[in-house]
Amino acid sequence: MARMGDLSFFIKELKQWFSIWYNRTHKRYGTLWAERFKSVLVKGVPASLKTIAAYIDLNPVRAGLVEDL
Repeated sequence: MARMGDLSFFIKELKQWFSIWYNRTHKRYGTLWAERFKSVLVKGVPASLKTIAAYIDLNPVRAGLVEDL
């Protein structure tokens, strides 16, 4: 039960189960993510939070997954 509050464990499990589901659904195999998730503490400058939020929001656009948010 100590793992219940462990974000790294939760993300690992989530990615693993999603990969299994996705691979079965699309008849493929292998990993979907090559790297671990990144966690950064943002504090001090309010503009920093806005910049990081915009970066996250625009990732699907830059990756070509969607044309517009």
